[in-house]
Amino acid sequence: MDVQPQLREIIQSRVKSLMEEGVSGADLVIACVGAGLRAYTQFDSVELPNGEELDATTFLSEVQKEVAETILQEVLNCDSKGVSQIDKATQYYILARYEYGEAEVAFDEANTLAKGVGIELDGPGGLTDSKWALVAKTKNTVKLRNYGDRGKDDSLGIIPTDTIQEFNKPSPRPSPTGRGSYQPSLIDILHRLLWLAEHKPSDIGDYLARAQPDGSQLRLVAQALSGRALTPTPGEEMTAQRSPEQQAIDTLLASWKRTIEDNLFTQRKLP
Repeated sequence: MDVQPQLREIIQSRVKSLMEEGVSGADLVIACVGAGLRAYTQFDSVELPNGEELDATTFLSEVQKEVAETILQEVLNCDSKGVSQIDKATQYYILARYEYGEAEVAFDEANTLAKGVGIELDGPGGLTDSKWALVAKTKNTVKLRNYGDRGKDDSLGIIPTDTIQEFNKPSPRPSPTGRGSYQPSLIDILHRLLWLAEHKPSDIGDYLARAQPDGSQLRLVAQALSGRALTPTPGEEMTAQRSPEQQAIDTLLASWKRTIEDNLFTQRKLP
């Protein structure tokens, strides 16, 4: 019996029902992983297509991946194809914001989430690598870096001229510090735009001309990060509990057409 369809059905049902009940963040992830494990633990053993037995670590990883993708579909309000079009670094950022908010978390916990997404958290090319890393690591804890920490770098989200020809070659995601080719992520571009909107709004047009993001994907990410699903502690005053980054995204979304879409449209029309 193929357990994958059952796993998917269990997790999708559990995610939807728990979110409707107001369960979110780490509580949602833990509950859904526990529910998903039932697809495997109901059998004495589960085999791979080649006949090898699926070990506990591997099937836990499969459950975590399915939970991560299902929650991303709900938060991004898109299907699995839509999720696949969002780069892994941005997927991780959205999920980590959803699960941890602004809090510092144990490295092992954050690393488990990264494995669920399919990206390296630490090491060369990982999310903690470089001065402009997406994640800050301090001893055994990590914390997401926001637009205020990262957005002031004018190279963030821009492919260096000398690496454009290498851009389509498979490689780890390095940082914009000159080590290897740099593959910008949507969260890099959004962070830079948020910083520019706050400090140098007149530079946004030029930045978009250089970064050339997919406008629809970028807006999808902004809306997901601004969404109330990522706002912790439901029931309190919404404005008071929304993070500075969420408030900055709210402001950008309110002027999205004029600030982002019109600039991108103008760039597409230029010869």
